[in-house]
Amino acid sequence: MRTKEFELSEVKMLMDLVTYSKFMEVEFSKEIVDKLKLLLNQYELEVIQSNEHYPIFDKNTKTINQEVLHNIEEISLSMRRKEKIEFDYYKYGLDKRLHKQGENRVSAYGILCENEFYYLIGYNERYNDYSFFRLDRIKNIKHMQAAYIKPKQPIKEFIESSVYMFGGEKEKVELKCDIRILDGVLEKFGKNIEIQKLNDDYFKAKLEVNLKGLKMWIMQYIEFVEVLTPKILKEELLTILQEAIKRYNNQI
Repeated sequence: MRTKEFELSEVKMLMDLVTYSKFMEVEFSKEIVDKLKLLLNQYELEVIQSNEHYPIFDKNTKTINQEVLHNIEEISLSMRRKEKIEFDYYKYGLDKRLHKQGENRVSAYGILCENEFYYLIGYNERYNDYSFFRLDRIKNIKHMQAAYIKPKQPIKEFIESSVYMFGGEKEKVELKCDIRILDGVLEKFGKNIEIQKLNDDYFKAKLEVNLKGLKMWIMQYIEFVEVLTPKILKEELLTILQEAIKRYNNQI
């Protein structure tokens, strides 16, 4: 029977998620973990503290932006009020610090969690199109009185067609894939895609996605994926591979 109280395993899971979430700044993660510990009794707390002697190592990839949760609140407020927002957008420089890249005016439509990061999805006035923005790269959100632009297509449909946060027009694609990457295909594109067994070693996957992001995904699995259609995608990938071969041949 379920209870309203948290089990030790549930609190430990939440603590681990907060500790190793890339979108949360280190000190803020520690603050939340301390609050979660207040849910435990003395015995459970001793169990947790004993486990802390056996650390889980990460790759030092947590954000240095302290405004992430504030951004979630402000973006949620703008969506509820149907208000545009303006914000500064940052990217890392070679000095490993965040540097301002410019200002953006956006009609916010939703927040998406992907690859351990939160993204804002909205209509970007600069490009007159949908865009994704990492929440840990956003600072100084301001609410605007300018007219809010309503979505021109269902947001769920736009998200499902996007790959690696690249949106745009959907294209029908057929891929011949090694059976060893079946898990990777389903985890990336979902279980609603059409797949067909070709033999014991290969299967065919039919997708409707944005080609720009798909190219990046295919390059990640280049040894295991062959594009069957469309022809333009095959040609673009061939050009990329030929340029790469040329660069490496020049180094030999």
